[in-house]
Amino acid sequence: MRGKIITCAIHKGGAGKTTGAVSLVNMAHEMGARVCLIDLDPQGNAGDNFVVEGACESFETASDLFKEQEAKPVFEVQPGLGLVFATDDLFSIERYPVEAASVFRLRLHELAAQFDLIVIDTPPTMGFAMLAPLIASDFAFSPIVPDAYSIKGVSSLFKRIQQVKKSHNPKLQFLGLLINQWNKRDSDQNKTVEQLKEKLAKYVIPHTIGFRSAIAKAARRKQPVWYKASTGSARTAAKEVKAAMQWIIENTKIEVKQ
Repeated sequence: MRGKIITCAIHKGGAGKTTGAVSLVNMAHEMGARVCLIDLDPQGNAGDNFVVEGACESFETASDLFKEQEAKPVFEVQPGLGLVFATDDLFSIERYPVEAASVFRLRLHELAAQFDLIVIDTPPTMGFAMLAPLIASDFAFSPIVPDAYSIKGVSSLFKRIQQVKKSHNPKLQFLGLLINQWNKRDSDQNKTVEQLKEKLAKYVIPHTIGFRSAIAKAARRKQPVWYKASTGSARTAAKEVKAAMQWIIENTKIEVKQ
């Protein structure tokens, strides 16, 4: 029996996709799950959140998963937390042959036998780098900043997910949009959130994350935002992020291996 696979995907940069993926990994690991983060973004920001000293060619990389070859060991950040890190090879991911998506799916499902949950962070694109993970995943969610530009992109995101469900992966479940970086002092953002909840209620995750400087500071420290949250603002940020991540984990219904 393999673990569950979830992709964090949105085709707009700056929405908090990497922060969401890393927070999900940290939360699931703290809850006792064996978790693996796969960093498909060639910038490698998700992997940079973890100490990767000793990572070298002897360990599996994200680009390796698209190749028919013998699997390498997964780099272990700490017991129960694996990392398949990004390399420069991923800058050419959009030129991979379409058949590579099937290889990726097969190899990813084999890897999932070692973990309770695999989390995939993707680059901000609508192309192959989003298609391949969605074909292989059980679940997906999308952080979204409540502004006009993001709203325009929601329809194309939904269209992409529906295409994947229809043609490649009918079991894919879209958990929803995670409203992120919401500045409640911004009347335009407040109106956008209202519109999202009214028009797309069933596609909006029932927990939101505000615009908090503590989240960016925690990322720079390479720590979860809830770690040693000492100020009122940090504690609020920690509460919001933890609530959203716990909701996602509960809805993946992962079974922790003993």
